[in-house]
Parts: sequence; C-alpha cells; structure tokens
Amino acid sequence: DTFRIRYARLWRSLMMADLDEIKASCHDIGVDNAFPLFAAMLTARPYDEIIERSKTGSFSAASAAPESQADRAVIRGYAKQFLKDIFVLLGTLPPQMLLLLKMNDCLRHIDFALGSPTNTIVIA
Repeated sequence: DTFRIRYARLWRSLMMADLDEIKASCHDIGVDNAFPLFAAMLTARPYDEIIERSKTGSFSAASAAPESQADRAVIRGYAKQFLKDIFVLLGTLPPQMLLLLKMNDCLRHIDFALGSPTNTIVIA
C-alpha cells in the first residue's frame, strides 16, 4: 500500500507540475539526484516541459501535441545521451516500479502493434 500511495503522489505532482513535490515523491520511491531523468522517463517528455508548465500553471505544455516523428527522434537522442544514467537509475528502483515500467512498455508495444495511438492522453 505504501508504494501505491507514493506512486500516486508522484503522478499527481507530475500532472500538477509541482517541482518540489516531484522531488519529494521521487525521493520517497528511492530516486534522489536523478529525479529529473526519472520524471522524463515516466512522462516520455523532457523535464524542461514540466518546468515550463510549473511556471505557467498550465496542465499541458505549449508543445503538447500528438507524438510526432520529431518527438520520437528527440526522445531517442536523450535515451542515447543518458543511457548510462538510465541504467544506474533502473538499478536503484524498487521491484514494483520496475514491474510498472515493464508493463507500460508492453502496453505501448501492444497499442502500436494494433495500430492504436500510443499516447491518447497527453500527460506532460
């Protein structure tokens, strides 16, 4: 139950773009210094967009549009740039979080294989 509450608190803070709460929620899950990377991994958006939303008080980033080829290319570039940090971060996560990340990956693959949009609701 504790993990579920911490995870829900993290997502609430991501949705609200509450930077202090994102940092605190990540800390509770076991992510300290790499919280911007973790938030970017969860939302599949650059952390800068969360910062932008925190300044404007908006629930969506100015660039929040359906995922394009350019967006995917940027995300791939970030993944390559931060690959070592991502592996270190994954090594610190609790098993429940790893399971959620893998489940999300499987669901995205199924959506793609079925021709459904992978991001029907823009989160960040």
